[in-house]
Amino acid sequence: MRWFLPFLMLPLAAFAQEPDRQWILDDLRSCYETADGYDEKHLCEGQVSNRCQEVEQGGYSNLGMTSCIQAEYAAWDVLLNEEYKKTIAWSAEMDAYDAEDFPEIDKRVDTLRAAQRAWIGYRDAECLNEYAQWGAGSMRLPIGAACLLSETAERTIELWAKRASY
Repeated sequence: MRWFLPFLMLPLAAFAQEPDRQWILDDLRSCYETADGYDEKHLCEGQVSNRCQEVEQGGYSNLGMTSCIQAEYAAWDVLLNEEYKKTIAWSAEMDAYDAEDFPEIDKRVDTLRAAQRAWIGYRDAECLNEYAQWGAGSMRLPIGAACLLSETAERTIELWAKRASY
């Protein structure tokens, strides 16, 4: 359990150091940006890690699956940070718009920051639990990575939806 927390950070560091995997972010971004709506954006999840497993030598081994899933997780994390910045900016605009007439409700930025911090704690705890469920089993690494990917994709789309549904 002690080494799981560094495991959380591996994909982000690894992604930055692997220019030959830039296609993962590019393909995910293409899918995500052309997807029309919430459900279509969800269809992007898992596509590039599946392709990565198909094209990389050893991609279907536990280590290969984990590496590909981590790379897609890192790509979703890039999109998450972009959506978060856009949603913070949108929230600030909405707070400013409401500030004069409804000062009691101009709390979007503060509450979004609090929600994001809470979500990070939830994601880490939930994925640590998913990882721990497998004990010493060899699938714990791909399962833990898949949890991070799934939770991050979901949150990315949730942040987009806050603006899109308004």
